[in-house]
Amino acid sequence: MSLDHLTESRRAPSFGSAPPPSRPDSRLLAVGVGVGEATVTGAARYVSRPEQLALLKPGEILMAEATGPAWDAALARAAAIVVNDGGPMCHAAAMARKLDIPAVIAAGGGASPLWTGATVTVAVGEDRIGRLYQELSPAGARERSWPAPERA
Repeated sequence: MSLDHLTESRRAPSFGSAPPPSRPDSRLLAVGVGVGEATVTGAARYVSRPEQLALLKPGEILMAEATGPAWDAALARAAAIVVNDGGPMCHAAAMARKLDIPAVIAAGGGASPLWTGATVTVAVGEDRIGRLYQELSPAGARERSWPAPERA
């Protein structure tokens, strides 16, 4: 008997052929599992290991391959999380729910060092699909801005 149903899939999920919402001032970078229901825009910061977390500034969008418990304190400074690996129950997803910030999980390579410093938007809607956009104009970046919602 296969135990595949007991382990978390590390493959990017399939989301069908529904087109993303029209965003003329943005470029779609990645689609993945969405956590939360919010849209947040900020500067991207790719982190490949815990020692680099000191570089994460409040309000930045944290990008990584995956996160772990050593990342918890720094994640509280992030406005959103984007990870290439994981599933709905991975560490990044659990922390996004705990911190009440949006996340895109299993972004299929969307989290990349190339985007560090770029203005990006993490958008998660009721459909539980998370989308990562690069903002192409200053107007698009101003339209949806950080700060994150008040935390208890």
